[in-house]
Amino acid sequence: MPRLACVDIPALPLQLLQRRQPGWEDAPCAVIAADKPQADILWVNPRARQQGILPGMRYAAGLSLCSDFRAGVVSALELQRALESLTSLLRELGPDVEPCEEAPGVFWLDASGLVPLHRSLRVWAEKVRTRLARERFHCGVVVGFSKFGSYASARADEGRGLRVFSSPEEELRTARQTPLLHLDLEGKELLALRQLGVEKLDELMRLPSAGVLRRFGPRVRQLQRLASGKVGEPLRPELAEPMLCQHIELGTPSLDARRLLTELTPALEALLARLAARSQGLAELELELQLEAGSRADSSARPLGEAPRRLCTRLRPSRASLDQGLILELLRLRLQNLQLQTAVEELRLQVYGVALRPEQLELFSSPQRDLAAADRALARLRARFGPEAVVCARVVEAHLPEERFGWQPLQRLRPAQPQETARARSIRRFFLPAIPLSPRLELPERWLEHRIRRGSIVRCCGPYPVSGKWWAEPVERRYLFLQTRAGAWLWVYCDQRVGRWFLAARVM
Repeated sequence: MPRLACVDIPALPLQLLQRRQPGWEDAPCAVIAADKPQADILWVNPRARQQGILPGMRYAAGLSLCSDFRAGVVSALELQRALESLTSLLRELGPDVEPCEEAPGVFWLDASGLVPLHRSLRVWAEKVRTRLARERFHCGVVVGFSKFGSYASARADEGRGLRVFSSPEEELRTARQTPLLHLDLEGKELLALRQLGVEKLDELMRLPSAGVLRRFGPRVRQLQRLASGKVGEPLRPELAEPMLCQHIELGTPSLDARRLLTELTPALEALLARLAARSQGLAELELELQLEAGSRADSSARPLGEAPRRLCTRLRPSRASLDQGLILELLRLRLQNLQLQTAVEELRLQVYGVALRPEQLELFSSPQRDLAAADRALARLRARFGPEAVVCARVVEAHLPEERFGWQPLQRLRPAQPQETARARSIRRFFLPAIPLSPRLELPERWLEHRIRRGSIVRCCGPYPVSGKWWAEPVERRYLFLQTRAGAWLWVYCDQRVGRWFLAARVM
């Protein structure tokens, strides 16, 4: 009979944050959606739960409950790379690995045929836990007979146990004792089931299937069908593609960027040919340089691991491409920007590909602007000045007006989509920090009256009070729109705490 194992790494983003911040393991900490006081809390550790901090709260609310509360952001890219690394690691322990898309941190492994290689499946499961613990991940491992049974049993232990079931019946009985809270149902579904006194899988099994579908929807009905043991899902392992990389040893160490680019050209050509055979385009390129002893790495590139003689940098084209000339130009810009202090002994080039999309529709369109050329220009800027050099503004939730927008990396331009509005919208050019307008010793009311009397201000709209931000430095402001004699509109505010006027923005 085939055997399946489920590896559950609970709260994977939180574990990634604690690996990044080792000193936070013994303190109340959490993963938040953004580095803002009003950001949502996504995952919390047990010490934070003891302080009453729960997922769904705001970061500011957590700080009000515990002054020692710490939080950080785990990006989607960091999580994706961690999942790829964990999948590769687990392939060393089992032939077939399937990561769960709905629950990041859950993996299924094919455990069939491992007993001849190990004394027992329990010994193999212990090796899996030990290997992940070496990478500073704590996890639970359940060896069973079905994907759902092993997954539910692992979730019942909250990802910290180790079980090996001897029969499918034993696995199914254990899985049905799992609380619904651990099975990734939505909050409204859990609340509706709890109102009926249904908190475990075996209690859900007693409800009529037609009523479950009508009242709670297809997700809960599918969970009920899987718990019945009459239906199952086969293992769908993720196929491992061979790593595309080239290693170059320089006969004579060199600091010349032109020579390094010459050495990289044939290696890049070979890698692009292998990507083309996969019907893929280059999405990201990683360049690793081995420096001579006593070298000092440039601050614009990150060191790989703890090796001071190794330098690693990444670059991305504007879109997945097989254009060798474009990628060589980006490499040239990056090599010129590194400013190495000592010579390079070895080079290692690794590429990551994605499936290319057919773009026949562009044959029938005649855009007024060449967006592809603009994307190539932005890619050159990122290669020359770093990945954070090209950004765009985005609206975020915040209390103060100057904090209601943030910056995110811009990978490619999109065609403009203008919308008709009932009235024109004003654009404000913010000044960060705000520009002081009135002397510190002058009363705020006199400063404004004096400007109106002199005629430099011809119109005044407001005031609009803003107060709060008690979790950091309290704010007490009165905002006004002022029209000058020249026709310009200024957005100013009076800081009640210091008694001064400040220019916050100019309305365009």
